[in-house]
Amino acid sequence: MARSRKAGTTTGHGEVRRLWPAERDLFKAHLLRLDEVTRRERFGTAVNDDFLENYAVTTFGVGGLV
Repeated sequence: MARSRKAGTTTGHGEVRRLWPAERDLFKAHLLRLDEVTRRERFGTAVNDDFLENYAVTTFGVGGLV
């Protein structure tokens, strides 16, 4: 499993940094840990695990931004 590298800008609300394709599994695991309310707030609608797994895979395509 990939390990996250700290590199980016720290803001008052967290950290903004690039996600690398090698971190896809970490990103997917993060999304799957989100509770129902947080998922709805992040995506604007209720989403299931299948949606999140697909989102994690396709986000790292050309030009993908999180």
